[in-house]
Amino acid sequence: MAEAPAPAARLAALQRDYLAQLPQRLAAIEESWSRLAAGRWEAGSARELLRLVHNLTGSGATFGVAELSAAAREFEQQLQAAIGDQSPPSAEARARIQAALAQVRAVVGRLTATAGP
Repeated sequence: MAEAPAPAARLAALQRDYLAQLPQRLAAIEESWSRLAAGRWEAGSARELLRLVHNLTGSGATFGVAELSAAAREFEQQLQAAIGDQSPPSAEARARIQAALAQVRAVVGRLTATAGP
C-alpha cells in the first residue's frame, strides 16, 4: 500500500497548482478590465471584476503569496473607489486602476517565471 504524501508535500503541490493557474486568472481579470475600460462603464461588470480581484487577493494570502495579495488588494481598493462613486471613473481613476493592474501583472509574471514546471 502506498503511503500518503506528507502534509508539507501536499501543500507544496497545491501551491504549485495555484501558481500554474495564475496566468488564466490574470487573463480573465485583464479581459474584464479591457471591456470596462474600452466600453460603457457598467456597475454589474465592474462588480464582477471586483469579485475576481477580491478572490485573487484572498487566494494569494491563502497560498502564502503575500506580494500578490498586496498588489491585488491595491487593485481591489482602486476598483472599490470607482464603483463607490457610482459613475464612470475619471481618467485619473482609470490610470490608477490601470497602474494597479500592471503591478498585479508584474507580480504574476515574477511568480510564474520562478515557479518552473
